[in-house]
Amino acid sequence: HASIPEALSAIARTGFTMAKLGTGGTTGGGGLYGDGTYFADSITKADEYARRKVETKEFQGCRAAAICRVLGGRHFYMDKEVAEKEKPKFAKRVLEGHYNSTVGDRLKLKNSFREYVIYDASATYLEYILYYKRLGVPKKHE
Repeated sequence: HASIPEALSAIARTGFTMAKLGTGGTTGGGGLYGDGTYFADSITKADEYARRKVETKEFQGCRAAAICRVLGGRHFYMDKEVAEKEKPKFAKRVLEGHYNSTVGDRLKLKNSFREYVIYDASATYLEYILYYKRLGVPKKHE
C-alpha cells in the first residue's frame, strides 16, 4: 500500500478507515473493484501511488510505502475487464456476506499486477512504513 507520507503516518497512528474511500490514489469514479482499500503484492504497483515526497526531517526527499497485514478471507476472483456500472457490485457482494475481499488478477488480464481489495478496515493493519528514493529513473519520475 502506498500514499502520500502524511496519510501513511495517520494510518499508522489510527488504523485504516473506510471513511475516506476514493480520496487516495483513485481519481474520479473510484477504484476498479469498487469502494475498498487497495493492496498489492508488488512494490512496483504500490509505488504508483507514492505520489509525493517527504518534505522535512530525516526522510526528506523520500517516498513512502507501507508493509501491511491483510486478512482476505473468502475472496472474489476477477480476471476480466470491469465495466464502470459493475464497480458497485464488488462491495455489495461483500456486504451481502458472500465474500470478504476481491482479488483482481490484472497480471493474467493485462500482464500488470494483482490487486487485493478489502472492504472492512478491521481486516487491515499497517505494520511498517518504508521510506525510499527512486534510483535510475528520469528526473521527472523521481
